[in-house]
Amino acid sequence: MINYTEALGLDVGEKRIGVARVGSVARLPEPITTLDYQQEPQLAVMELAHEYASDVIVVGLPRSLSGEETQQTLFSRRFADTLVESGLDVVFQDEAMTSKQAEGLIKDGVYKRNARGKDVTVDEVAACLILQDFAEGEVR
Repeated sequence: MINYTEALGLDVGEKRIGVARVGSVARLPEPITTLDYQQEPQLAVMELAHEYASDVIVVGLPRSLSGEETQQTLFSRRFADTLVESGLDVVFQDEAMTSKQAEGLIKDGVYKRNARGKDVTVDEVAACLILQDFAEGEVR
């Protein structure tokens, strides 16, 4: 288990990145925002890490249903590498089925607004689910 006070979670996609946060005390993930690649996402993640005093960045690691790495896995790893190069501490968390679960949670009204008062996106809720697994120390 990793010691942390605050963690940011990222659901890294090729078009967007969902961002959420979680504290080690309450362990209740909160959606923050969705970044796109026109916003210089590495810089935006660094700014959010500073704003929320995050000790660690948890990057969702997608894999195929058989557990094999895919092109999306490599894409997420490359993005994480840019964060490490910027001085951030990064860990990976399996993100199996988080987008599908996120769609259901939004449909059921479990998540409605993010920390900035905007409607949540599937990407943000998926980042919450990644952080939930991380906070619970679950390895999938």
